[in-house]
Amino acid sequence: MTTALGMAMFVTVPQSYADDHARCQRQIERAESKLDQAIRKHGERSRQADQRRRDLNTQRERCWNARTTVGGTVMTIAGTMIATGTATRV
Repeated sequence: MTTALGMAMFVTVPQSYADDHARCQRQIERAESKLDQAIRKHGERSRQADQRRRDLNTQRERCWNARTTVGGTVMTIAGTMIATGTATRV
């Protein structure tokens, strides 16, 4: 029973991380798209483009913080990703 549970955790954690990473990537791409649209519509130095830049930076920071949060499925320490006892270099 313990072995099966351990194997299930080992298999699901990397998939969960991959799903979270993919979701973050989509959100960042969406924010980049909104910035591009604001620049085309209102100009490079417009108030709207500045707001979209802030939104993009916020999204990037949110994804980075989620990746490095202790207590989540993945924790980064000095550039090494730790997930359920395995270590992978990022």
